[in-house]
Amino acid sequence: MRKQKAPSKGKGVQKVRALFLLLRPVNFLMVAIAVFLFALGAGGSIYCATISALSAAFISGAAQAINDYYDYDVDLKESKPRHVLVKYRLPRRFALYVAVVSYAVGLALAALLTLAHFVTAALAILLTYVYSARMRGQKYVGNAVVALLVGLSFVYGGLCGRVVLSYFPAFLAFLATWAREVMKDLEDLGKDVGKKTTLPIIAGKHMSAYFAAYLLILAVFFSVFPGPGGFHLFGRYYYPAVVVADLVFIASALYIIRGHPREAELTCKAGMILAIVAFGLGLLP
Repeated sequence: MRKQKAPSKGKGVQKVRALFLLLRPVNFLMVAIAVFLFALGAGGSIYCATISALSAAFISGAAQAINDYYDYDVDLKESKPRHVLVKYRLPRRFALYVAVVSYAVGLALAALLTLAHFVTAALAILLTYVYSARMRGQKYVGNAVVALLVGLSFVYGGLCGRVVLSYFPAFLAFLATWAREVMKDLEDLGKDVGKKTTLPIIAGKHMSAYFAAYLLILAVFFSVFPGPGGFHLFGRYYYPAVVVADLVFIASALYIIRGHPREAELTCKAGMILAIVAFGLGLLP
């Protein structure tokens, strides 16, 4: 009698690991923490803060997965592919399944909250899908859309209470994210030529680098206003913490001007994490 082949455990482990990585765990956590903090800071309940944080994080993860789905053919041709599907030799549809389920979870969680949460979540889903499906070739527009979505996540948390308190941090997040997106395009300039239309391709490396640096310095400049001496949005712990984040952003700006996009992008991401910490500390009484 012919023996049946035992199921491969390795393949199952790969799928679980790929599922985890497709959702971009660091970004997932950053979005969840930011939304949670601003929901509480706006006067929202623990319930609303938790549900809105999970909803935003799953929609963010879905956006990453759907982007990998549409970028699959491009990444397949790279000698050193970075995307999860190619690395783990998984079919393209795997990312689509992950995206659809994550979108559904995010929208279902939003439905447990207010109508404003549901409409905002639906808008975010639409924008992330359109970005991946229609704007991959016009990344100079897509960069601003990504930045808008990151800023929108702060507002999403603010909907749990006094949403007006989230507008200013959302604006700062918009500036920093737009700068980071341009940095990533500078890093990928060689691979994007002939495939995508990015700001570095249109305006050149130097102009794009200075534009990214300008956005960061603008964010640093405005970040000093919302403390107790400014708009009274944050408490006394905000200023010491935001100074650290601002110094990291300035370092990122220097990196990009000097032609080191990879270092600039990683430093900018670190600055964004520190800025979220500063916002959180600023919400303490």
